This record gives sequence, structure tokens and C-alpha cells, in this order.
Amino acid sequence: MRFEDIYGRYKSKQLGCEEAAEILGISERSFLRKRRRYESHDFDGSFDLRIGKASPHSAADREVDYITKLYSERIVRDTFHNNSIKA
Repeated sequence: MRFEDIYGRYKSKQLGCEEAAEILGISERSFLRKRRRYESHDFDGSFDLRIGKASPHSAADREVDYITKLYSERIVRDTFHNNSIKA
């Protein structure tokens, strides 16, 4: 079910906080956070606050290129080494 549907039932007192959270498959605390965000004036339709932000764990492009190159060289070396043993 969509959050808006469950939230409407919660606001009309058809559901309690615990029941609403259970239907949505989230904890009561998560339901409270979503409820507060939904009720805020700056709610833009998205509960995911990470959208548009770069991950703090992402690697720089140069680093990824370097590691990919090392990996490729190792695969070529190991493949060549294994083929020369069989011959």
C-alpha cells in the first residue's frame, strides 16, 4: 500500500501508529520520521533524502581507472601464465 493511503487511515484514527507501520513493513520510529517529513511544508514527494547527493563512500574516477587497469593486467598475466603451463 502507498504511504498516503495508510497515512490517511492513520489520521482518521482507523489505524494506530503500530498498525500503520506494520502494514508498511517499517518500524514505528520510521513511520514517525516519514509522517513528520510528509507533514512538513517542504515535502517534495520523496522520502529519500539522498537523491541528488554524491555518496561519501564513492571513489574518484582516477582511482577506479587505476584499479581497473591493475585488475586487467593481472587477468592477462594469469591467463598467459596458466596457458603456458598447459602447453
